[in-house]
Amino acid sequence: MDTVFPISTDDDARQQATMVRQAALVEELKAKFDVPDAEIAVWLGAHKTSISNLRRLERPLTMRQELRLYDFLGYAWARTTILKMCPEDLAHILTVKDNLRSRKRRRG
Repeated sequence: MDTVFPISTDDDARQQATMVRQAALVEELKAKFDVPDAEIAVWLGAHKTSISNLRRLERPLTMRQELRLYDFLGYAWARTTILKMCPEDLAHILTVKDNLRSRKRRRG
């Protein structure tokens, strides 16, 4: 018979904090790139229900998916910094083109 070890409240609190942090990162990514949750799921190599589960604080992302979030946000920070240095009309054009490029690259 398998021994079952109960999850401590410390583990529950850690997992809850992890999910809150990850949900905030997903929200930040969504805001930076202006894409739906389904697109973010594709970028992270996850099913779209993974994002829904995370938002409801039911299940955290995997470590790999969280690392991908940080990778995309690092890119987003650099992109935002560069766009702030450009004239407004050029920044808009570059944003639209970069968003299209990102979507094409992620789909295949």
